[in-house]
Amino acid sequence: MNHATLELCSTAADTPVRRRRVTTTPTRVSTASRLTAGVRPTLTVMKCPYVFLVLIVSLLAVSATNTASAQSRSTGIGFQVGEPTGITLKFVRPGVDYDFLAAWDLDDFLYLNAHVLFERRVDMDGDADLRMFYGPGAFIGFRDSPNDDAVLGATFTAGPSLWFGDVETFLQLTPRFELVPETDFDIGGGLGVRFHFR
Repeated sequence: MNHATLELCSTAADTPVRRRRVTTTPTRVSTASRLTAGVRPTLTVMKCPYVFLVLIVSLLAVSATNTASAQSRSTGIGFQVGEPTGITLKFVRPGVDYDFLAAWDLDDFLYLNAHVLFERRVDMDGDADLRMFYGPGAFIGFRDSPNDDAVLGATFTAGPSLWFGDVETFLQLTPRFELVPETDFDIGGGLGVRFHFR
């Protein structure tokens, strides 16, 4: 081996080796991909339904209170048996009524429903007062569980109500269109009674 060859080997041995740093970017999984994979979003990513419900209830309550101050009518409280079963509250006002329903079950599932109702009287003989009602609304339901799953959607209700003085009996059919966290459709309703105070 000659002098030039020895010098080349020594230079190569003394040259430091440069290491390349390899960085990885975490893969972000979109909500759509999670839904496709069958993962249901939990309450931590669904704060909007609660805000939406509070806003609807507040607007209806304020509107009912303002109308009541101008021309007093009645406020009814009672219960409904059906799907779901719960406590119902109704504000009867000139031209439009406001209906609220709060229901729950033994599995710690809470359901809240609000409707704007329009009524038409049906002519009939006797002391009873028959009315037909209908109107749109919204609902929210959530379960007290580790995942705190919540559902939100739109509803429509219709049915007859029979009044005997300040006592109202009613039968209603309520189609429900679930919008969050996934689209679904089912039909609820029930039979109930309310006692009205003027």
